[in-house]
Amino acid sequence: MTSRADIRDFVAERLSYYVGTPRAGVPCETRLTHDLRMVGDDAYYFLCDLQDEFSIEFIDFDFSKFFVREDKFTILWYIIPGIWRRHARRCTPLTINHIIDVCERQKWFDPE
Repeated sequence: MTSRADIRDFVAERLSYYVGTPRAGVPCETRLTHDLRMVGDDAYYFLCDLQDEFSIEFIDFDFSKFFVREDKFTILWYIIPGIWRRHARRCTPLTINHIIDVCERQKWFDPE
């Protein structure tokens, strides 16, 4: 069984790779979409990495509930903050802490 600290380290390393966060010091309450602006392909491949590493079953997972899909106008979301907030507001918050819990259970469950 993988320890929670090991899972946290793996998650931090993958977040660093996909969204450029520091590997240490990101609070577990950090929201992937709302705070880190993780979207589209980055979110998809991040979850694939978790699935491969921890054998997670994502059977009932609804990507569009938690992440914004990328399109040709995604770059505008980063330039014009109001646009980003409007799109992110539609997403259910998904925290690093919840991702760690999912890795421990090896099965997706929605945050409460």
